[in-house]
Formats: sequence, structure tokens, C-alpha cells
Amino acid sequence: MIDEAALRRQLDDPQIMQEQLQHLLDMATRKNVDIQVLPFDAGMHAGLSGSFVLLDFPNPADPCIAYTESATASLFVQEADDVQRYVTIFSHLNSAALQAPHTTHFIQQIMEQEH
Repeated sequence: MIDEAALRRQLDDPQIMQEQLQHLLDMATRKNVDIQVLPFDAGMHAGLSGSFVLLDFPNPADPCIAYTESATASLFVQEADDVQRYVTIFSHLNSAALQAPHTTHFIQQIMEQEH
């Protein structure tokens, strides 16, 4: 999940952003990759408090873990109630974000506007 602001950030070399956007489009064609954009018009969203990764494992004996980092530390969250908060945040973000096919079109439009 990527905030639209990250896709529209102005770099010294616009070609670098074009290459990064193309890489996202290339990755989106993979069966094991889903890319979603949180557009500006989604408004304030649960992800504004920071980024995180949910690590889910195929073996049911291995519990889901959340990973987050700040400027000074990184943290693996393993407590079930805390992990559930991250799962809930992810669910809200997933609902607010463009679904994968719309995200691909959205990124293509950004590339055309910036080119």
C-alpha cells in the first residue's frame, strides 16, 4: 500500500521517478504482488501514524507478527492484541485504497502527467 504523496514526490531527476513508477507497474504483474494506492481523496487514514508490515506464515502454529520502525528503532510486535490492532488498521487501509487494477491505471495516469 502506497500513499499517493510518495508517487508524486518531486525528485531532482524526473526520470528516476518514471523508472520507479514503471518498476511498480512491472511488479504489479506478478501473481504474488498486490499494489494499492491510497489516493489523496481518501482523506485522513489510519496509515498516517506510520508504516508497518504484517508477517503472516503458512503454518497456523506460527502467529502473525507486525513489524514497524521509526527513525531510532525497529520493533517486532508479537502480542496478539497489539497485532490485531495492526490487522484492523490494514483492513481500514485496504478499504480506503484503490484496488489493484485501479491502482495500475492510476500509476499509468501519473506517469503520463509527469512525462
